[in-house]
Amino acid sequence: MHYIYCYTNKINNHKYVGQTNNYKRRIREHRSCAFDSKAFSYNHLIHKKIREYGEENFEITILEIIYSEDKELV
Repeated sequence: MHYIYCYTNKINNHKYVGQTNNYKRRIREHRSCAFDSKAFSYNHLIHKKIREYGEENFEITILEIIYSEDKELV
């Protein structure tokens, strides 16, 4: 199972879309990487914006759940 998810900035309506095979883990990773200056992806745009606007100013929604064993679909 794979998830297509979207972070929406509640202030300016900018969006970040990602995909993962483990939704809860990925959201935890975004939170962790946004605030851990030693994280590889600390300076990725989504993590910079989470720090800039605050985590509370983002809404996270699942856009689609893909139920497939075919790895070429994701």
